[in-house]
Amino acid sequence: MYTGIRGRKDRRRMDSTVISDAVNIASRLQDLTKRLGATILVSQQVIESIEDRGFSYRFLGKLRIRGREEKNNIFEILDGENARSRDAKMESQGAMTQGIEAYRSQKFQEALKIFGEVLKKNPQDAAAAYYRARSLKGQSIE
Repeated sequence: MYTGIRGRKDRRRMDSTVISDAVNIASRLQDLTKRLGATILVSQQVIESIEDRGFSYRFLGKLRIRGREEKNNIFEILDGENARSRDAKMESQGAMTQGIEAYRSQKFQEALKIFGEVLKKNPQDAAAAYYRARSLKGQSIE
């Protein structure tokens, strides 16, 4: 990580900044929250550090984060949601993982069916709706 002040003294404008891989990933995950309709998204590294602390989360895919070559496992933290939404998402966690795998394998018809079932049980599941829409188009999220 790098921290510092940037700018020019003669222009009387100085900004502090932080540059690191973690900051870059956090910024990209914030962008993904909008696309996936999630409140909090985290990487595999974060999940590994909080696994034993009792947080509720679900897998949302192995996604390429802009600016990085490799794909990253992305998870949605569910503890900030109301109990009904959290419980519905936890209940559909297995189906979501199956749907995501079908989608990644380009089995779009199978993925459509699975995400449709998830949405029947929880119509407000924005991540399931996103993947369903992508499956309809037969597109890859990458």
